[in-house]
Amino acid sequence: MKKLLFLIMMIIVGNTFTAGTQNEDMAIKRSLQSRLNSFFFTIVNEGIRDNEKNLEKEAYNKLFKKDYVIGNFLKREIVEEYTRQISRIIADETKLKFDVKQIDYLSENEAEVIYDIKSKSLKNVPDMLDIDAETERRILEKVKISEDDFEEIMKKKGNEPIKRKYYNAAIQERINMFEKEAKKVTEEEVILQNLQALMVKVNGKWKSENLEKALKGIKD
Repeated sequence: MKKLLFLIMMIIVGNTFTAGTQNEDMAIKRSLQSRLNSFFFTIVNEGIRDNEKNLEKEAYNKLFKKDYVIGNFLKREIVEEYTRQISRIIADETKLKFDVKQIDYLSENEAEVIYDIKSKSLKNVPDMLDIDAETERRILEKVKISEDDFEEIMKKKGNEPIKRKYYNAAIQERINMFEKEAKKVTEEEVILQNLQALMVKVNGKWKSENLEKALKGIKD
């Protein structure tokens, strides 16, 4: 999504020939938002997949100490669960918002819309892979194992059920912490601003005209 920041379009202001009613304004906003949601669906999903790859890499690097003996199957299981849940939270908390700033009616059946695209910013929310000693102690208490026993088990082969139980608790703790912090965020950032859309009224319904052409280059 960072690429979108370099694609801010210039406003082309048209003359206002007619004033729209509140109902017409709402109809235009609903129609444009529906079309934009559809247009950005693929782009957002691609961004989520790219983010998951980065999350997986970080999880493999930080969740498992080098001297811990953890089977590859269990590692993959834990990393996939962490990645899936964190990605879900990010997707839920950073839905795109389309903020219509101006509607100029060029005629009874044609209008020009200026809008911004915004989203909640989670850039300052840590991934929770690095946790403090108090959080680690809390996780071990949930698993009901002492720190010494835990270290001994992790540095030897076997005891997969205990290792799985620990990592399930550790992952859930991190997910809960991340979600709690993500929900606290109220700050939004403008991803694209002053975008232009031409709306045309056809058979009594407003539709976007050449939206893909107007947004050309965003997918690149």
